[in-house]
Amino acid sequence: EIAISSADEYVMVQSPYFVPTDGMEEALINTALAGVDVRLMITGVPDKKIAWYAAFSYFERLLRAGAHVYLYDAGFFHAKSITVDDECCAVGTMNLDVRSLELHKELMFWMYDAEIAKENRAIFEADMKECHEVTLGEFEKISFIHRFRNSAARLASKLL
Repeated sequence: EIAISSADEYVMVQSPYFVPTDGMEEALINTALAGVDVRLMITGVPDKKIAWYAAFSYFERLLRAGAHVYLYDAGFFHAKSITVDDECCAVGTMNLDVRSLELHKELMFWMYDAEIAKENRAIFEADMKECHEVTLGEFEKISFIHRFRNSAARLASKLL
C-alpha cells in the first residue's frame, strides 16, 4: 500500500484475482484520484468464477477515480506483479485478494532497481496487447442481475 500511495507517475498491477483489502482498494483509488496512471490487469478467463465476479464489484470506484482496468483474454492469466514509477517493482506469490493479503500471508519480492522496474513495465505493456480495457461505459451497461451476482460474490470475499 505504501509503494502504491507514494507513486508519482504510474502504478501497474497484475494479479489473476482482485478482491482487495480496504487499505489496498483505497490506496489504488486515492493514487488514481491524485492523477497517477493506475492500471490493473486481471485474468479475463477465470478459473474461480466467484472470485472473478467479486472483482467486478470493485471496478466502478476504480474507474470513476481514473484508474484503468484490463482483462487478459489470451488464456488464464497468473502473473503477480506491481511496478511503480520505473523505480521499484515486486513479483511473488501474492494475489490481490483477501486470502493472499490477510489469511495466507503470501509474499512479494520487492526490487528497488530502475532497470528491472522498466523491464517489468515493458512486460505489462506487452501483456496489454492481449487485453481489453473495461471502460466506465462498458461497466455501466452491466445488467442489474449481473451486478447483484457480483455484489453477492463480494459478500463472500473474506472466504475467497
